Amino acid sequence: MKERNDELRCAGSGERKDSDSRNRGERKSGGKHPWPEAESSFYDQLLEKIIQSGMTDAEIYRRAGMDRRRFSEIRCRHNVMPKRRTVFALILALHLSYDEAVELMQWAGIAFSPASQTDQIVKYCICHKIYDVILVNQMLDDIGEKIL
Repeated sequence: MKERNDELRCAGSGERKDSDSRNRGERKSGGKHPWPEAESSFYDQLLEKIIQSGMTDAEIYRRAGMDRRRFSEIRCRHNVMPKRRTVFALILALHLSYDEAVELMQWAGIAFSPASQTDQIVKYCICHKIYDVILVNQMLDDIGEKIL
């Protein structure tokens, strides 16, 4: 029986990678599976989106309408799973496309619910590239929903 440390098959693809590259954090994603590696987490995906955005942490937490301490807690504590509304605020702050938003939400263990007015408004805003959290909050407040 071959040792598992020799080679690992990436989930969702036919690619192989050795354990050394896995330990260095290098990633080979393939296929359409949203989880390229079993070791990945919401934190890893969020960090990747932050890096891709090219924005500073301060820009992101200001755009998301959250304080520095709360953002730092999400960013530094790998086991912290933010609430649904916080994930929505981060998605808007990062200006993610609908597909990217759905992928990040999957990592957080949530999905858009057709029964939730909040979810539908956030989804509408993402699809129409309305990323201003203040405007989204105003829309939510106008229909009597809790703001992000």
